[in-house]
Amino acid sequence: MVASGYSRGWKIISKGNLLEWFYEDTGLPYDEMRRCKQCGKQPTIDGHDACIANTDNVLSACCGHGGIQKPYIYTEADNG
Repeated sequence: MVASGYSRGWKIISKGNLLEWFYEDTGLPYDEMRRCKQCGKQPTIDGHDACIANTDNVLSACCGHGGIQKPYIYTEADNG
């Protein structure tokens, strides 16, 4: 079974062991600090998308990386 997903616009795959993920384009192990496929910016030291990093009251967010992923913002208000 092959599982797949995206990280910063790059397709990642796992071939059965969901603890081991690899970039589909290179076969290299998944690295949380790979640059965004759309803008080329490296994530912040905290792992946030550089284009929307450190936005007030935001707990988690994704810019969508050029339409490859669905953008979202999860705020403190959403956390209840």
